[in-house]
Parts: sequence; structure tokens; C-alpha cells
Amino acid sequence: QKKSIVYSLSLAAAAVVTGTLNIAAANAPKTKEETMQYKISSLIDSRGDNKSVLCYASLDAGIYLFDNIVPQYRYFEEQNISYSVYPENLDEQNSYINSHKAEYVVCRKFGKGKTADDFLKIIYDGNETLKTDYELIFKESENTPDDAHRGKATALHFFVFELKNNC
Repeated sequence: QKKSIVYSLSLAAAAVVTGTLNIAAANAPKTKEETMQYKISSLIDSRGDNKSVLCYASLDAGIYLFDNIVPQYRYFEEQNISYSVYPENLDEQNSYINSHKAEYVVCRKFGKGKTADDFLKIIYDGNETLKTDYELIFKESENTPDDAHRGKATALHFFVFELKNNC
């Protein structure tokens, strides 16, 4: 019986820690239609059948899973590894964009004191082709609860770019 009490307490503690540290937990009280994944998926779906999506310079924001898309690229997201250690990841993502392989490019950035426009400039500085050959079709920010990101409220900025027709 002592083992079952310890097990139950461990399970409860794990649930609390997971719920407070996992950003997905911040979406739990939202309806499906209120989530960024739904908004972005609906936008991409409404624009046609081509679903070549790249999560650029950020981890996957749940777009692939939500929209039932199998990633088409080896580097379908950027890992949380410094560019100086693993340049191949971002370099390959830039090559997908520069060669127009990705129809849609999705970026998700944590605020950390920066506005959506600050990040847009950083994104454009990181890849000039996004600025010239892609159109920004979605830009929206949301605030996370205090406990969703390392105990601090922060803004999440989402961007979706679409390859222009003449490219």
C-alpha cells in the first residue's frame, strides 16, 4: 500500500509539473477554433491543396499534427541547438526557402521583450527571399499564462508566409 501511495503522489506531481511547464497546457481551456494551430491550418487549407509547409527558425508549433501533414523536409523545424554547433539545420531550411520548395513558411517566436515587428525584421534579415518572394499572410500574437513558459508570462508571435504566384 505504501508503494501505491508513493506511485500516486509521483503521478500527481508529474501531472502538475507537466501542466505548468508545457506550453500546450496553456491551450487546454481554449476551444479548437481559438487555437493558433486551428487558425493557421484553416488559413492554409482555404488557400488550396498544396501543403508544403516549413516551420522556419523555430520548433514545430503543432501545425503538422493539427493539419494532418507529413513533413516533406528533413529539416522541417529548427532544433533548439545553437547555429554555431549545428549550422546545417538552419542552412538547409534557408535552402528550401531560397529554392521555393516550401509553399508556406510558418514561424513561431517567443516574445522575450520583443514585439512581433521586431521578430519580423529578424526573420527577414535571416532570409532575404522571404521578404522578396513570399507574402506575409498571417501575423498574430497571443499571451501565454504566467505558468506556461518558465513561470513567466510571455508573448508568442506567429507568422505565416506564402510563396508568391510569380515565383
